Formats: sequence, C-alpha cells, structure tokens
Amino acid sequence: DLKNNVISTRPLNEIALRENTTIGNGNKKLTVQKIVASPWTKRASVLAQFSQNMVTNNWYQGGNSNMSVLGVLNAQFNYDNKKNIQFENNAEWRMGFYFVDDSTALRAINTNNDLVRINSKLGYKINGNWFYSGNVEFSTQLLKNYRAINSNVLKSTFLSPIRLNAGIGLDYKYQKIFSLALSPIAYKYIYLVEKDPKVLNPNLFGIKTGEYKLSEIGSSLRAQASYAPSKEIQLDSKLYFFTNYQKVEVDWEIIGNFTINRFLSTRLSLNPRYDNTILLTKGEKARLQFKEFLSFGFSYKLLK
Repeated sequence: DLKNNVISTRPLNEIALRENTTIGNGNKKLTVQKIVASPWTKRASVLAQFSQNMVTNNWYQGGNSNMSVLGVLNAQFNYDNKKNIQFENNAEWRMGFYFVDDSTALRAINTNNDLVRINSKLGYKINGNWFYSGNVEFSTQLLKNYRAINSNVLKSTFLSPIRLNAGIGLDYKYQKIFSLALSPIAYKYIYLVEKDPKVLNPNLFGIKTGEYKLSEIGSSLRAQASYAPSKEIQLDSKLYFFTNYQKVEVDWEIIGNFTINRFLSTRLSLNPRYDNTILLTKGEKARLQFKEFLSFGFSYKLLK
C-alpha cells in the first residue's frame, strides 16, 4: 500500500547577496602558469600486414598458392623553434617475405621488401618558405635478395650495398604538406661489404668489376609531399633525383595508408624507378623499373 507523509521544512525568511571584491587570498590575483610547447615532436608507428591467395592443384585456370607478409616500423624525431631552425629526422625499417607453393622454387621463403633507412635534414630559414638546407640519407638491407624464386643470382645481400646520399642547397616548404630540396652540390657513395663479384655482381650498382665502392659528385633533387584528405586516408610521396652530369638515377615512392579503425588498415605502395648509372652488358639498355604492393592488417601508433 502507498503511504503519504507530510514533509516538515523550515522556510527561508530572508536571502542576502554580498559582493566579494577579493580573489583568492586577500587582494592577490590568480596566476596562470604559462605552458611552453617543446620544439621537439616525436612520432612512431608499427605496421604488420599480409596478403594471401590459395588455389588447389586442379584449379581450372592453374596458378600457385602464395602468401606475403610485411612489417614496417617508422619513427620521426623533429625540431622546430618556430623562428628560423628546423631539424627533421626519420628512421624506417621494412621487412617483407612471400611464400609460393611452386615445385620449381629453390627456397620456401623469399624476400620481397628489405630496407633500413635513416635520413636527416637541417634547415635555416632565409625568408618566407625558403631555407638553406643540408640533408643526408643512409640506407641498406639485411637479408639476401634473389632475382627470382627459382634463381640463385643475388641482387643484394647483408649490408651490400650501403648507400649514402648527401646534399647542400635550398629547400622550399609549403606548410607541412610539401617540401622541395634543390642541391646543386650532392654526394653519392655506395659500398659493398660482399666483395666477391662471383657472389654479388658490383655492376648492378654502377661499380666496376674488381672494385667494391663508388664515390660521385653531382646534383640532386628531393621532393616530398604528405597529405591527408580525411582522417581515414594518408598519402605520402617521395621523389629522389640524382645526376653525375652523365647519367641519372630517379626513385619515386607513393604510399597510401587507408585506416579502417584504430588497429586495422590497408596499405598500397607504388615504386617506379629508373637508373642508367648501372653498368650493363653491350647492347643492353636501362629500362623503367616498377614495384607495387597491396596489403591489409594491423597498424598502431606508438607515439603521437
């Protein structure tokens, strides 16, 4: 059963408002601590993705089962004092493998991506978007890379080649979207830890037979763009051009990262390349090279 009870109250007969002219203790004003942003920014991300295809032996169109995996670790450590100095550092490690069900394959596991790359760029602002600039890039690989699954011809191996590129010149920057570094003075150095030409052909890197290093002076151009049309799409492009005034080397990399959620993403990598600095046999000409890789899997930002 419901019960009703009378609520006894003591009414307020008078309400008075008082103006307080003091703040805090006595007449002291509130002090707000000024937050000074650090000129250093840190970012790091890790990515592990894969692609897979399976066909049976009696599949009417033929083919082979295959699977590939890709791991990428990327870190950035940049300095910007918001006045005249910018110092950009980037480190990247890629490791990729593929497995092919093929009776002619000499190896069950093959390498399709192997890169260790570190680059730094120091800029001193002249005016507007122009900077005096100096840049250096180190890159190499750690594993053996063969021409094909049924070939024993090495294309590269542990620390062979080691590449070092450096340049001094001007850098044009548009916000954080685009950068164009022009280096009238550039240096290119290639070194082979594997010195046996029977194991690794030095001509593949423009090095004469019997030698194991290359040192050249020339000019270079580096164009870099980073654009995110939405939170789910990130597009990055890097173009490198070097000439020793006789031959040229052009490497262009385009990467699209498409975020599905916090932990899943799809990655598309396109890499056209042209290099006629390599030493070819008589009658052979340098041709355009191209590499494409599409993968899906796990991605996570370690630092933001």
